[in-house]
Amino acid sequence: MITDSPTGAAFGKPDADKPGTGAPHPLSGSDQQLLTLRFVHGLRPAEIAQALGMSQARVAQRLAALADRAQTGTGSSDDSHSS
Repeated sequence: MITDSPTGAAFGKPDADKPGTGAPHPLSGSDQQLLTLRFVHGLRPAEIAQALGMSQARVAQRLAALADRAQTGTGSSDDSHSS
């Protein structure tokens, strides 16, 4: 399915802002930052923890939650403000 919106046109994805499309929730800014440091810059969880001022355990926890969220395509990891 190709759409006319910039969010889905390139990859045939449904529009994230349309109700009932089953589109996943968008990532928070802190989740985007975490994933960028891990997969774009190749930092290890210990390095990410140091860069973001959080524990290595918390980084690992958030990465695992994001991986689970990516697999299921559901849920929100909007707990980025805790600990």
